[in-house]
Amino acid sequence: MSAVLDKWQIAKISDFAKTTSGGTPSRTNPEFYTGNIPWIKSGDLNDGNVSEATEFITEEALKSSSAKLFPAGTLMIALYGATIGKLGILTIDAATNQAVCGIFVEADFFPLNC
Repeated sequence: MSAVLDKWQIAKISDFAKTTSGGTPSRTNPEFYTGNIPWIKSGDLNDGNVSEATEFITEEALKSSSAKLFPAGTLMIALYGATIGKLGILTIDAATNQAVCGIFVEADFFPLNC
């Protein structure tokens, strides 16, 4: 194990990636939840690919809240709650709530021959 660790570097996520979390559109406006934009919550993260959502929001909900649209391929992590630490990789474009963080790793972080 020590031989492997000797080759590793210790770094903060902010040293090699950008992070941002989503937000929740107002529940007092039920129309916000009648759209076709997948809306991912921390409970949807399953330590694997995330290819479907249980709820959907509208474009107006996205514009009227701090929810953000993340592209397919985004690495997601649950920030708190019962699923804290759970991961997922989006296979679809999707918005998320504030309990989910999107991590965008810089392209040159991973060596080509790892």
